Amino acid sequence: MQQRVIEILLPMTLGRRQQHPIHLEQGTLLKVLLVTPRSLLVANDDYFNFVLAVSDENKYWRYF
Repeated sequence: MQQRVIEILLPMTLGRRQQHPIHLEQGTLLKVLLVTPRSLLVANDDYFNFVLAVSDENKYWRYF
């Protein structure tokens, strides 16, 4: 099974309730856990996971 990886193109700050925000710098690599027609579920090495829109490909992220 091939593991997919994406690269963040623009810096992002993400947060969840009652947790410190996560800062993602340009060039950060993330593992793709699940792909749907409209979104990607991705995670960093600390298992912080979140959803990105497929429509944002090449704007905020790209496949590495």
